Amino acid sequence: MKIAFPLLNKKVLAVDFSHSNYLGIFDTSKNETDIINIKSMDKKLKMMDSIRSMNSEDLTHVISPYYSYITLRIFKDIQIKPLKAKGINLDENIRLFKDCKLIPFEVNESLLCGECAGDCLGCDPLFF
Repeated sequence: MKIAFPLLNKKVLAVDFSHSNYLGIFDTSKNETDIINIKSMDKKLKMMDSIRSMNSEDLTHVISPYYSYITLRIFKDIQIKPLKAKGINLDENIRLFKDCKLIPFEVNESLLCGECAGDCLGCDPLFF
């Protein structure tokens, strides 16, 4: 099983996938995290395309402090479970995941607390 994280750097979670510099993929069977530098990715290979393709490679969960409504919708469509991060420390969130202490991210939280930011790439065609 694999879990994806939006990352600012190699140890700190970004607020969401649209504001990340890296994508962390934790493999539970190997107990290791691969870090993908998003900035170096081909512009045609968008992050959500990467996540969709990883879904066929045993990606089952994503962990982030926040999700936009559209991101939640995509994860639901491809049957990836969004969990709410506790804090921004990658290692701590991996530990909490292993201990089954992270809760599902509820769509209401995205609708009530979310606000479209001018710099957000969540709905940008380059993001999807």
